[in-house]
Amino acid sequence: MGNVALMVRHAVRTCSIAGMLFAAAAVAASSQTRHVHLVDDAQMWVRGASEGVLTAGRWELVHGMRDGRVGGTSTRSFHVGDGIQLRFEGDGVDVRGVTGPTGGIALVAVDREHVQRIDFYSPRKRVGVIVWTRLGLARGRHACTMVVLGRHDPRSRGNYVNVDAFEVFDNAAAAR
Repeated sequence: MGNVALMVRHAVRTCSIAGMLFAAAAVAASSQTRHVHLVDDAQMWVRGASEGVLTAGRWELVHGMRDGRVGGTSTRSFHVGDGIQLRFEGDGVDVRGVTGPTGGIALVAVDREHVQRIDFYSPRKRVGVIVWTRLGLARGRHACTMVVLGRHDPRSRGNYVNVDAFEVFDNAAAAR
């Protein structure tokens, strides 16, 4: 599989939107104004062609980790309805996360379709886990959206959704 190997860095920018960008992932839209942040490079790594990573809600930065997280950081939340969205150009995407005994469940979708559940639970902490992949998209612009459900596997002690990185694929461009 070909992919673009360039790490993209993004500046922080804050804006406000009415409703939830992340309602497309089958979570009810909010009528309240939400603050949406374009995440900076210290919080989220994207490999490939990206327009940026947006978060809505109360995501927290986990930093200074020397356990294999890309850049030593990840971004996590356990708050119901918190969303994270990658806007990218390509034909596929991987979501890499940190799973563990406090992992929770999120919904994920690309372009408001292919909604699936992702479980971030594992008996022991695991870093760099490909928690979800979507390949075979039409080449072009897409949005990969995840929403925290506030639910977890019965064995889990928490609801954390912990995103380490995204990897964007552009197999059509790599084949040229």
